[in-house]
Amino acid sequence: MLLDITVDNSSGRQYRWINVRRFAGMGQQVDDHIAFSIRPGTGIVIENRSVVSR
Repeated sequence: MLLDITVDNSSGRQYRWINVRRFAGMGQQVDDHIAFSIRPGTGIVIENRSVVSR
């Protein structure tokens, strides 16, 4: 698995993304983005998101 993390400051808010670049055994290229936040006392929280079909 190959991941990278992106932090984007936009409109006064900070957005964090985990970008999945490669995942072993998928048979095709993966390019998925997972939003997350970091909360004191909790840690990393995966944010709820919707799935869009293309």
